[in-house]
Amino acid sequence: IVYDNTGNPLPGVNVIIKGTSTGIITDMNGKFTITVPSNDAVLVFKFIGFNDQEVQVGDQTSFKITMKEKVEELEQVVVVGYGVQKKSDVTGSVASVSNDKLTKVPVAGIDQALQGMAAGVNIIPTTGRPGSGVDIQIRGITSVNGTNPLVIIDGVGQSTDALRRLNPEDIESIEVLKDASSAAIYGASGGNGVILVSTKKGKSGELRTSFNAYTGTEEVIKKLDLMNSQQWLELLEEMSPTSKKPITTRPDTFPTYDWQDIVFNKAYTRNYDLSFEGGSERSNFLFSASYNKQDGIIKKTDNQRFTLRLNSDHKLKYFTFSEKVSYVNNVRKGFEDWEYLGYYQNIVATTLQMVPYLPAYNKNYLPAYGDSGKWSINQYGGGNNPLVSIDMKDRTVKNDNLEGNFSITIEPIKGLSYLSRITAGVGIGDSKEFQGKYYASSTDNRQQNAIIQSLSRGFSWNFQNIVTYTNSFASHNFTLMAGSEAARYWGYDINGTR
Repeated sequence: IVYDNTGNPLPGVNVIIKGTSTGIITDMNGKFTITVPSNDAVLVFKFIGFNDQEVQVGDQTSFKITMKEKVEELEQVVVVGYGVQKKSDVTGSVASVSNDKLTKVPVAGIDQALQGMAAGVNIIPTTGRPGSGVDIQIRGITSVNGTNPLVIIDGVGQSTDALRRLNPEDIESIEVLKDASSAAIYGASGGNGVILVSTKKGKSGELRTSFNAYTGTEEVIKKLDLMNSQQWLELLEEMSPTSKKPITTRPDTFPTYDWQDIVFNKAYTRNYDLSFEGGSERSNFLFSASYNKQDGIIKKTDNQRFTLRLNSDHKLKYFTFSEKVSYVNNVRKGFEDWEYLGYYQNIVATTLQMVPYLPAYNKNYLPAYGDSGKWSINQYGGGNNPLVSIDMKDRTVKNDNLEGNFSITIEPIKGLSYLSRITAGVGIGDSKEFQGKYYASSTDNRQQNAIIQSLSRGFSWNFQNIVTYTNSFASHNFTLMAGSEAARYWGYDINGTR
């Protein structure tokens, strides 16, 4: 039986045989049963918030394990609301994720890196397209006005899309406020929970340079087991019992093409991070640059992101000046999210509906006749050839975002501080798609060329003033905070087709 430090049974503890992947979880009464290969086996007990324990089995058949809390975690400082608190003083439900955990997973954005890192936080990808967004739910669906939480980056409110623009290597920590008491200071806007993101600061000392790079591949983990040509032809004849003439007298001569192999391919991911940091006790800085490119498993889709960031702090007796400037360039190509979500007509659905004996392209195709007759066509329904949409897709979306966060903190006496922060941002979007004419069939064709282009501009500013007084006497601590915040967001866009 496994107990906590107060003597109560501890459910959910991972009990693992050291050096193997064999393990079990304790039940509601802290009990567990596990079979070990020998008396030399070592059991490892793991549970969040407690120190790991190792026990050699030996001749024992029963165990009484008492887990010890990680005291150092209770002394950690976490960001809560418009200030910070010790973890031991926090009464609400707050989950903290450090940079070490975020960078262990090779993903492009921290929205995906949060998957499985905080209890009660569900990260649901919308489509899986490179650069696509995610739906974030904190403790399930809590509002009829959507599920996305409020995102605060370096003290300033942002949309959840801003998480995709952040380089995981630039993040110092993330705090997730999950219940009403911890998120109450944000009012109705924090009704779905709050995600607080703090970016890294420079460290004093000699100039330090860091470079990190990785590359990897992605592919479909499990393909569906579809019918071969002979099975498909047999089923088709069974569906047409009144037909006296068979489709073919030699079904064994029909080849079988797996359309999943035709449409899906191996995708490559590349990521490079470079940073410089240094300074003195009074002044420090951090400069970072990153490049990430993720190809899609569907051809002609990819997402590229380039980021620059400069963070610095300067102290002059009672004053501390801070600035955080970031630039993000994002370019994605291929299909939009809504094109993957069509119930009947989308790339994945039509791939699975293609007749298995049809090749990707018509063997009798003559380039001199343009695109006419280039693609194989489903004679028995089942949707259009997905390669038509893939081959004819020519869409590029570019976004540039520049943001500056400048603040001054004044501490005239011990415990009293005044923070004034102003943040300004600008976003520029450019989307262009060329739709070339083609003819695949009488129901799948485009009679004339077209180009669709849109431009968008977005602007924002945020101004905060916060006064905080902290003091302690005997064994009591208290903090008083008063502040004001004003913000404005506006923009415009224009669309045209020719």
